Amino acid sequence: MLTKDRLDAARSPLRSLRALRRAERRLGLITARYLVDAVAGRGERGDGGMRRSRLMH
Repeated sequence: MLTKDRLDAARSPLRSLRALRRAERRLGLITARYLVDAVAGRGERGDGGMRRSRLMH
């Protein structure tokens, strides 16, 4: 979906997050942010796991 709209999640995460939520209204803010971060390649640790969100602490 982001590719179709020519959005790069790494360069414009907020715009990507908004487009993703507009396309899929059921996505919550935290879920959409997680997906955008995963697509952008951010948040991955050396062991392959994702870092915990600050909101989850």
